[in-house]
Amino acid sequence: MPFEDLVQDPSAIQTFVLGVIAAGAAWLVSRLTLPREERRLARLGLLLLLLYVVCRVVILALPETHALAKTLRLSALFFLLASIGRSAFLILVHGLVARRLGYRVPRILEDITQAGVFIGVALIALREAGVEPTSLLATSALLTAVIGLSLQETLGNLFAGLAIQGERPFELNDWIQFDEQSRRVGRVVEINWRATKLETSDRVILTVPNGVLARAPIMNFSRPTALVRRSVYVDAPFDAPPGEVLALLEECAARVDGVLEYPPPNALVQEFTERGVRYWLRYHIDQYERREDIAGEVYRNCWYALNRAGYELPAVRRRVQIERRERSNGSKDLARRVEVLEQVDLLAPLSSGGRQRLAELSRIERFGRGELIVRQGDEGTDWFIVVSGEVSVEVERGAVTHTVASLGRAEFFGEMGLMTGELRAATVRAATECELLVVKRPAFQAVLGEEPEVLAQISEVLVARRAALGAQELTESSTRSRDTAPVLLARIRRFFAAQQ
Repeated sequence: MPFEDLVQDPSAIQTFVLGVIAAGAAWLVSRLTLPREERRLARLGLLLLLLYVVCRVVILALPETHALAKTLRLSALFFLLASIGRSAFLILVHGLVARRLGYRVPRILEDITQAGVFIGVALIALREAGVEPTSLLATSALLTAVIGLSLQETLGNLFAGLAIQGERPFELNDWIQFDEQSRRVGRVVEINWRATKLETSDRVILTVPNGVLARAPIMNFSRPTALVRRSVYVDAPFDAPPGEVLALLEECAARVDGVLEYPPPNALVQEFTERGVRYWLRYHIDQYERREDIAGEVYRNCWYALNRAGYELPAVRRRVQIERRERSNGSKDLARRVEVLEQVDLLAPLSSGGRQRLAELSRIERFGRGELIVRQGDEGTDWFIVVSGEVSVEVERGAVTHTVASLGRAEFFGEMGLMTGELRAATVRAATECELLVVKRPAFQAVLGEEPEVLAQISEVLVARRAALGAQELTESSTRSRDTAPVLLARIRRFFAAQQ
C-alpha cells in the first residue's frame, strides 16, 4: 500500500500504532520486571519488535499488489505476536514465578515453553495466510518420519530431560555421581533440553546427555539432607591394642574442622592384612565439596596420633632393619631429651643423674600445625617441654579467645597440672609442626623419690616463674598465683602423697 493510500486509510495506521504500543509496553514491563542481571533476556523481544516495524515500513514503500507484500504482512504479524509472546513469557516465568514466588523454573522447561510460544505464533500466522496446519502435517508424513529417525537420539535426550524434571532425582547445586567411577562426581550447574552439566572438584565441566542419566543409577549426596558418611582406612601394627587404636582414631576424626559431632565418628576393625590390622574409620560431614580436604586432615591427625603413641605405620620391610633403626634412634633421642632437660631452669636443682633418669622415662612426641595439645579446663597429668617448633597459648574469657603467648625451645607448660593436679588454665595448640618432650607424672614422682631434697628448690623456682608470668596468664592457675614457696611445697607434697 503506497504511503498516500495509507494516509487515506486511518485503520491501517491505527493497527500499526496499536501493535507497536502493545508490543512496546509488554517489552518495557518485562524489562522492569526482570532482575538487573537478567535484563539481557529482554533483547530478543525488542529485536522482534524492531523487525515488525521494519516490515511495516517496507510495506509502505511497496505497491499493495507487489509479490512480497503478502509475505511481509505475514512476517510482520509473526514478529509482532512473537515479541508480545516473548515479553509475556519473561513476565510470567522470570518475573512472577522466579522473583515473586521464589521458584526457579528449570532451564529445560523454560526452553520448551518458549518454543511452544513461538510454534503457536507460527501456527496463527499460517492460519492467517490461509494455510491449515493440520493439512500441512498430513501431507508431510514421510518427511516427519525421516526427521524423527534422524533426531532419535536428540528427542530421547529431550524426553529424558523432561522425565528428570518430573522425578527430580537432583536439582541445581546438588552433588551427584552417576556411575561407579569416583571422577564422575560433580555439582549440578545446569539442566537443559539436551544434557546436564556437572562441575567436578577439579573445576572441570562435565556434560552428560540426559539419556545417559535417565538410564544410570544416580547417587545424590545433597538430598534429602546434606548429611553424608565418609570413610578412611588406616593400618596399624599387630602389637597395637585394638581398643586403644579405635579410641585414638575416633578422637583424631572428632578434632577435624568439618567433621560433625553427631553422629559421632566411629571406628572398627575391618580385617587383618600382611601389613597389620586395618581399621575402618567412619565420620559424617555436611559439606560434600570439602570431602577431600577433610579426609586429608583426618589422615594427618591419625599419623601424628599413632606416632605419639609409639606405633609406626606398618610397611613391608625386614625386621632386622627395623630393630637397627630403633636402637639408633633410641640412643639419638635420649641424647636430645637430656639436652633439652638441661636447658629447663625448673630442673636446675636436679643432679645430672636425675635429669638422665627423667630423660629415660620421658619421650618426644610430634604434633602437626594447628593440632590441639591441651584444652583449658581439662585435667592434666603431663608436663610438656618444647623441643622444636612453636606452640601458642590461648585463654578463653567468656566467648572470646585470646592468644597470650608463643613458646619455643626449652619453654614448657603443664607443670602445675603435673605437680598439684590443677586443671589446665589455658588451651595450647601447635603453631607450627613441633616436637614436645612429654614428662609423665609417675616418671617425675620416681625421680623426686630418689632426690627428695630438691623439691623445695623446685618450688622456689616455680613460684618465681609464676610471679613473673602471672600477669600474662601463662601459668596453669591464676587463682593461686600468689602462693609462697612453702605453701606451694606443701601442696605438692600433699598431692604426691595422695598419688602414692
